[in-house]
Amino acid sequence: MEPSETGYLGGLGDAPEWYRARLAEAQTFAVRLPLVRVGVPASGARYQTEFDDLLDVGVLRATHKSPRSRAIEERLGATDALYLHAGRGHPAYGTCVFVLADVDGAEASPGGLGSLLCERGASVDDGEVHDGCLAPIAHCDEASQRRYYVETTWRGVWRAPAGCFIAGYFGDVARGGFSSYFHEGDDGRPHHPDPYGVFTNPKVTDWRAWTLEVRVAGDVDLHRALDEDRLLAWGMTDDLRRRADERLADGGSCRFFLRLRTRAAELKLGDDFQDGARVVRASDEFVRRWVEP
Repeated sequence: MEPSETGYLGGLGDAPEWYRARLAEAQTFAVRLPLVRVGVPASGARYQTEFDDLLDVGVLRATHKSPRSRAIEERLGATDALYLHAGRGHPAYGTCVFVLADVDGAEASPGGLGSLLCERGASVDDGEVHDGCLAPIAHCDEASQRRYYVETTWRGVWRAPAGCFIAGYFGDVARGGFSSYFHEGDDGRPHHPDPYGVFTNPKVTDWRAWTLEVRVAGDVDLHRALDEDRLLAWGMTDDLRRRADERLADGGSCRFFLRLRTRAAELKLGDDFQDGARVVRASDEFVRRWVEP
């Protein structure tokens, strides 16, 4: 597959030799990339809703996001979506993690929609990063941001273009493999400049700026994922596990947690997770072994 004429793939130009040399391997890498969802914040307005939905009902919902995220979707004309990350998880999102082989009806893009809203209202010439915004594209006018969303989003079959993206931005033969996709900061920064100036902006250091965000228009049934062997791994903090155990001990309902505890023990990432960061680190290690055995 040749790079497309628009979006991040258009920034690869005339398909350099190293791109062609790594494309097949990158396509395999992209096909194997699991999807990671971190949920149930430790506190706040969304804690109880996500606790009930994930650990009792057993469903990931598109409503599991902040009002700010929904406002960004509406501004961009984007789908009201459930957000996952391909191959990565971030502890800022909660205290439990689910690693899924795949989901139906997804779209994907490099970077995240949430970082397109700069709270400072900075000018396009401002290369500073304000609260994690995706500078400089986050400083453009709304019409430019809508165009960015359209150009950079792969709908339907997204893993094939994702493989092209990984080959082009992480596939320099001199680096070897694609392990830099999982690295932090400059160690994980793509080696090829992008047409939007995001990857070359030294102030942009968050890996979410150049890894793949996957969005699903609808809910994901975790019971079905477990039954179909698409739930590859799961983990949660010690505190969240204690709260779930206490609910069961008090006669409360925690149906999906009970299934996880009794039927999916072999998928558990491990024990002794004092905080969300440790759970996510364990899921990252699982994903790396899964993708690059």
